[in-house]
Amino acid sequence: MKSLSRLAIMVAVIISYNNLILAESRVQVEDKPIVDSMLDSGELSEVREEPSNRYERYQQKRRSSKQPTTYVEASPLEESQAERLRRARQDAEIGTERKIVEKLEASRLADERKRADKLFGNQMNNLSTQQPAPQPVQQTQQVQQVPMVQIVAEPSDYEKENNEMKDEIVSAVRAEIKASQEDEMEAVVEDTYYVTGLVGSSEYPGATDVKSNSSTGILVGVETGDNLIIEGGFIYSSYYLDQYYSYYRDLDQYNFTVGAKYSFLKGRVSPTVGALVSYTTRSYDKVYRNDYRYDDKEKTTAFDVGFSAGVDLKVSDGFAVGVDFKYFTNVTQKTSDNYWNSDGNYKVEDFDYYVFNINGKIFF
Repeated sequence: MKSLSRLAIMVAVIISYNNLILAESRVQVEDKPIVDSMLDSGELSEVREEPSNRYERYQQKRRSSKQPTTYVEASPLEESQAERLRRARQDAEIGTERKIVEKLEASRLADERKRADKLFGNQMNNLSTQQPAPQPVQQTQQVQQVPMVQIVAEPSDYEKENNEMKDEIVSAVRAEIKASQEDEMEAVVEDTYYVTGLVGSSEYPGATDVKSNSSTGILVGVETGDNLIIEGGFIYSSYYLDQYYSYYRDLDQYNFTVGAKYSFLKGRVSPTVGALVSYTTRSYDKVYRNDYRYDDKEKTTAFDVGFSAGVDLKVSDGFAVGVDFKYFTNVTQKTSDNYWNSDGNYKVEDFDYYVFNINGKIFF
């Protein structure tokens, strides 16, 4: 009897508990929006959790853990016209730089070969033929031991001969460089000689009755390595004296000149300036005076000084053409007692004069 009564009590308790659970669940479903708002606002944070709230907390965890699926879609990349042009420009620049580097390296290689040929000549070929054939090097197997011992191999006979050959090459290079430098120094200071032919005219600007016929001459000189030119020459000029009451009609003038010039440039075009002195002789043909005819001549001498300026154009290594201007003024003169001018007031020797020529120069 006691067992049956206990069993009946337990059944009644289980039924009552189930009914209570069902009732609480129904209340939770109906009041779920209110409970959610209280949970979000934190009003139920301090309320002790009852067994009936476990389901709600589980639902909240599921909602918080479950994330919506996001799909990212990107449009396909399309290269613009500007990008294509930029890439084409970069490719062209790379190609141009590569060609420039190739040309530069080729030029350097050619220059190096010329330099080696100039310095060594046939010495490199002789050294290459005398170079011994490489001897086989025996490979020694090193046995590792503890502690490890470093084995230093002595240089072989081939390496010794190679080092000696390198020393010979270095000595030969130094000797050739020294010889080439000495040759260049000798070439710099070497003098150049030349002969110049002149043709042109000579004028007396202050004497209007002295008319120029022609002027020719020849010059010889030397050009030093420091742009200095030493020159000497002979110039012949002829004149006609247009004077009615004069003893003379024809005048021959001879200039023996010595001068120094300075050349500004040592190239194809070479301008020069300089100073010179001249020993000048003049020969007058005495024709008539007051209807009396004379057949003799009158001669005078003088010393003149002046300056020169010109420019030469080098056509080749051995020939040049140019122009030359010389201006003279008298320093001293000597005439005979029988020398007369047209009106007794002046002499031709008192006037300044100039000589302008076109020249051709031959170097040797």
